Amino acid sequence: MRWLVVAPAALSLAALLLVPSCSSVAGPGGGVGGEAGAAGQVQEIAEQEPNDGPEFAGMQALGALDPSKGLKIAGRLTSGGNDGSRYTGDFDVFSFEVPAGGGSIAAQVDWTGTADVDVLVYDANLNVLGGDNTSAKPVSSTAQFAAGKYAVALLSKDQAADWTFTMTFTKPGGGSDGGGGGGGGGGCLDTATLTATWWQPASGGILEQIKFYENGKCDYEYYNSTSGASPYACSYSLACPNLSAKLESGSTYNFTVVDGVLVRDGIRWLRCTKPVSSGKCF
Repeated sequence: MRWLVVAPAALSLAALLLVPSCSSVAGPGGGVGGEAGAAGQVQEIAEQEPNDGPEFAGMQALGALDPSKGLKIAGRLTSGGNDGSRYTGDFDVFSFEVPAGGGSIAAQVDWTGTADVDVLVYDANLNVLGGDNTSAKPVSSTAQFAAGKYAVALLSKDQAADWTFTMTFTKPGGGSDGGGGGGGGGGCLDTATLTATWWQPASGGILEQIKFYENGKCDYEYYNSTSGASPYACSYSLACPNLSAKLESGSTYNFTVVDGVLVRDGIRWLRCTKPVSSGKCF
C-alpha cells in the first residue's frame, strides 16, 4: 500500500470521491451532525487505536454497511505533517464493506480547529481511488459504490485535529431492500434517474434547468429574453433526502428529494421528458 508516501500534489480532486467512467465504482462515505440512515437510526462508534494501516489488518473495521442506519465515528488525529513527499503525522484508517448489489454512500468529514485535514479513498487492492487534499472544510460527497471492500484514511498536513466522520448507505432505488425502481421514490434518487436528463422547475415562470453527472459535477442554465441563456458550471452533493448544488458564481441551490422529484423553495423540479434540443428543456 502506498498511502504512506502519497504527496499532496499527487491528488487534484475537489471532492471526497473520484467516480471512474464506469458505472460501478468504489468509494467511502461519512457525514457529520448525526445524519441518519434509511430508518432514521445512527450508530455512534469511537475511534480505536492503533488504526494506522497500512494493510487492512491494521485498520479499524466498520464491517458491512447497513442501509437501516447511519454511522457516526468520532476520533482524533494526534499529529499532522507533510514533508512534501509523504504525510508524517498520525493516520486514522477505516475499512468497510459494501454489500451485494452496491448502492450510494453519502459521506462527510468535519473537524475542530484550523488543521488542514485530507481524506484518501482506497479499493480492495489498496489503490487510491480519490480523495480531497484541499483546505475545504468540511469534506463531503455522495457516490455510487459497487459491492466490495474499501478503506478511507484521514490525515492532517499540519496540526492535530478532533474529527467526526459519518456515512449513510442507500441501496439502489432508495429503499432499504434495494427496491423502489428507477424512479427513486421516497426521499432519495438513484444515480441513473438523477443523471438521466435535465431538470426544470414545473412552475414559477422562470426558465432554469440543471443537469447532474455521476462525478459530482453539474451544469446550470438560466434564460431571460434580454441576455439569453446564461450557463454556469456547478458541483453537487447528495445526502438523501437533501441535494445541494453550488454554482461557480457562488450561489447555492438546495433541493429536497420528495417522491422521486426535486423540490426547491416549495417548487417541484421535474425531469425534462420532451427536450427541445441537445437533451435540454429550452
